[in-house]
Amino acid sequence: MNIRKVSTMAVIFGSLIIFLAASYAAAQKGRFRGTERNPDQIMSVLKDRLSLTEEQEAQVRPIMEEQIEKQRALFEKYRGKGRADRRTMRDEMQKNQEDTEKRLEGVLSKEQMDEFRKIRDEKRNKMRGKGRNRRG
Repeated sequence: MNIRKVSTMAVIFGSLIIFLAASYAAAQKGRFRGTERNPDQIMSVLKDRLSLTEEQEAQVRPIMEEQIEKQRALFEKYRGKGRADRRTMRDEMQKNQEDTEKRLEGVLSKEQMDEFRKIRDEKRNKMRGKGRNRRG
């Protein structure tokens, strides 16, 4: 894989994690009732779509929980900050996302990673659609 492709994949994966972390944080505050995305819901989707074995589920769950917590902490750390700080936050999130994907690659098969990326892309496209609708 070339660097550009890896960077693009990291950004896409980042979008998924940001969505999951934001949904998780909002659910913790009681927003988005009925659409909360907590670790159990995330794992349910991953278990079903990736056909995770019990062993894989036991390995993937802490990776995803840690990623959600790291992203939530970054949102809190940079809440209300300026544009330059948001860039720093994005860079930190991208590094966390890259680390998470590398960890998942050590647990999931190539086919499962392909499906994981498909899920990530679906979530990203769904978020983009919602973002356009909000802008009018």
